[in-house]
Amino acid sequence: IDSNNIDNTVKEKGLELEKKIREIEEKSIKKGVFGFGLIKQKEKKQRDLELLKMENDKLEKLKKSREK
Repeated sequence: IDSNNIDNTVKEKGLELEKKIREIEEKSIKKGVFGFGLIKQKEKKQRDLELLKMENDKLEKLKKSREK
C-alpha cells in the first residue's frame, strides 16, 4: 500500500465519519423525543460511530508508521 492511498483512505473515512455524525445529529433533532426504540437505535449508531473512529485511528497510525 502506498502512503498516498492511505492518505486518501484516511480523508475519505474522516469525511464519512463527519457526514454520519451530522446525519445522526439531524435525525436526533428532528425526533426530539426519544422512545425506547429510538434510544436503542441511538446506542447502535453510537457504537457504529465508535467503530468508525477506531478504524480511522488505525489508518492514521498506519499512515504515521509509514512516514517514519
